Amino acid sequence: YGLRAWLYYDLLKVFGGRAENGELTGVPLLTTPTKAVTADAAEIRRALFDDCVKQILADCDSAYVYLPKNNRDYPGDPQQPIQITGSTRYKTLDQVAIDGLRAMVYILWASPAYNPSEDMSRYDKAAIHAAKVMKHKLEVESTLEGGFDPIKGFSWHAMNDPEIIWPSEMKANTTMETSLYPKEFGGSANIVPTQELVDAFPMKNGYPISDKRGNYDPKSPYEDRDPRFYAAIFHNGSKVLRGTNSEVMYTFDCAEGGKDAPGSNKVSATGYYIKKFIYPNWNSSDNTVEKGYRCIHFINWTKMCLIFAEAANKVAGPTDAATYGYSAKQAIAWLRNRPTTDKTEGLGVSGDPYLDECAADAASFDELVRNEWRVETCFEGERFFNLRRWALKAEELNKDLHMVKITEQAGKFAYEYPVIATLKFPSLWAPLPYTEVRKCPNLLQNQGWETWR
Repeated sequence: YGLRAWLYYDLLKVFGGRAENGELTGVPLLTTPTKAVTADAAEIRRALFDDCVKQILADCDSAYVYLPKNNRDYPGDPQQPIQITGSTRYKTLDQVAIDGLRAMVYILWASPAYNPSEDMSRYDKAAIHAAKVMKHKLEVESTLEGGFDPIKGFSWHAMNDPEIIWPSEMKANTTMETSLYPKEFGGSANIVPTQELVDAFPMKNGYPISDKRGNYDPKSPYEDRDPRFYAAIFHNGSKVLRGTNSEVMYTFDCAEGGKDAPGSNKVSATGYYIKKFIYPNWNSSDNTVEKGYRCIHFINWTKMCLIFAEAANKVAGPTDAATYGYSAKQAIAWLRNRPTTDKTEGLGVSGDPYLDECAADAASFDELVRNEWRVETCFEGERFFNLRRWALKAEELNKDLHMVKITEQAGKFAYEYPVIATLKFPSLWAPLPYTEVRKCPNLLQNQGWETWR
């Protein structure tokens, strides 16, 4: 039940939308074993979006009956025999993970694109389930040796990090390094940040770069930024430091004529590179190349805080802590205040006046939460789906994307930001695969993709 709930949630998030008949539609619901070779393709039809959600939640209820409360375990926990400590068991679902999945389902269902009736009870349920997971982290897992602490940072490479609620399998590989670094450091720069993402990171005092109180200097755009920026993105002049001894292994030169500048193969087209997820001891030139362990965080503390903050703010406002046990503001403060994955001090440790200011108004706080979603989960595959669920029409998604063009003049750098691409989605919704629609004559396509038949 639990895996079916997760897989249907994933399908619904990708393919749910308004079909060509105008109805808010989900995916086909097949709840009994079906063989593709013998199934009647003409009988395969999409269920309504709401019905898909109800089936997912029913599967969550069923899974809850059979699953243990919590599969998490830590080295040193006296209640666990040594042979099952570490990350051996927490790859499997448990009730805590199911509550996390419920929160994810409800926040999707509550969002403007999927909630035309503006049913606020959906936000309420999202906040309830996210708070339940947070309470477990704060009151149960925090009591274990090496357990959870919201004011501590986490590592993408720790096999048993308390940040995790439900992960994929943890494996040692070099996929991220060879995909994200430039060719001069053994990579191919397959995925790169945009200028829009860079601009989303605030200043180190928490204010956006558009607010004069942040003291942003366009002539030195990478100075005094949010510490999370330096943990997530390599920019011109950034250094790759070996994790064990801080040896400088590489320095990025993204200015025109530089080895990492846009314009050639296996370098970034935007002038920026991804640092997040990179294993700090990897160097392709080492005699023995180290591999970092990593996994996908399907559900983690960060996402629960973001879901809770978004939902609780809608229902009770930013500062109310009585309704759910925590306030939306506190959830965001935990994320902004904690150390980065580089182990540098968080931006809100010495005070966060911008957070305080936003928490005085629900609309301003909602805008802040959306930006925190962008910053905290960058490169994790959340942004595209968040933009869709928050939007009401494709025009809200269709924007110009920019790069940075850096030139050096008399020993100083000058910065320009040309358009590198323009998004042109025909609708809010993703298309159903052409081959599936061709095979199943009664499978309605999503609006905007009617020619995919």
